[in-house]
Amino acid sequence: MTEGRHLEKILVNRLYGAVAEAWLATSQRDPARVLRVLHPLLELNDQDGAEEPGVLDWRDLLSDAYLAVGEPERAPAVLAPFERRALARALDMSLVRVFRAKANLLAAHQDHPGAAAAFERGLRHADRAGVPFDRARLELDYGCFLRRHGSRNAAGDQLTAAHQVFSRLSALPYLERCHQELAACGRAPRRKPQGGGLTVRELAVARLVATGRSNQQVGRELLLSVKTVEYHLGHVFAKLGVTNRAELAARFAADDDPS
Repeated sequence: MTEGRHLEKILVNRLYGAVAEAWLATSQRDPARVLRVLHPLLELNDQDGAEEPGVLDWRDLLSDAYLAVGEPERAPAVLAPFERRALARALDMSLVRVFRAKANLLAAHQDHPGAAAAFERGLRHADRAGVPFDRARLELDYGCFLRRHGSRNAAGDQLTAAHQVFSRLSALPYLERCHQELAACGRAPRRKPQGGGLTVRELAVARLVATGRSNQQVGRELLLSVKTVEYHLGHVFAKLGVTNRAELAARFAADDDPS
């Protein structure tokens, strides 16, 4: 391998590693960590797809992080190049992310009509893109925006739609936030009438264990220690009246939401 190709490989690994860590930090609601790993990417310009929408989208995460740490004035310069390129390439998937972040930015600047319009525009791109997780993130943020501005019913509709997707994906950090926001709207996520009473975290653990994953694998996916997984699994067994993983899997096979 030539020195040039070796350096190129190092750069690509750095880029992918930084974006992966930023997504993890975003799910953990750690904006300072997002800034720490993504801010250096601004120096890469367009090397190895660092700025190409649809390859690795990261500027929306950085924009959100600036808002979260109280530096909204830095976000527009970060988001604008991403928006221009995504629009020029008509990439619906990236535009869902663009308009979610842009709506949050407009809301932070008290442009409430502009924020609502950006959220709605993002939803239109989501209709075409078929990206459930990104759409749910947009619906979650839209619901939070609507609730803060007094539209509780409309907020509940957005949050309920997001909750359904996050529940299906076992996206636990986002699911917990949906629960909090729905409670603030005076709504509780709809559950099936039979007993069980699993908490959000217990249900996420149970679903993954029912697919055959080990406690270690569940812990990695949900960002929990193995001991925490074991703790929740013990409660799951007791609440559902099962004694082993095979019975738990059978319970889920019979009913996709036993809670």
